[in-house]
Amino acid sequence: MIRRSLGWALAFTLCTSGCGGNGPHSDSQAGSTPAPTAAAQCAALRGLSIPASSIAEPTSGATITSATLVDASGEYC
Repeated sequence: MIRRSLGWALAFTLCTSGCGGNGPHSDSQAGSTPAPTAAAQCAALRGLSIPASSIAEPTSGATITSATLVDASGEYC
């Protein structure tokens, strides 16, 4: 039982040790690309197709024909 617990603890430690270091407190900024703006993300939605299998309702799917950025208590698309 102790071996199994140690195994899980080791696996957890190894998996989480690779996390972090790329957040706002990171000293390494070289090579990082800036996050896209809300307007750019909204514009990227135009033409996006969603297959019927991803909707989980009786449908033939969906295609986004237009997306507009709205600034009302935050940015929404």
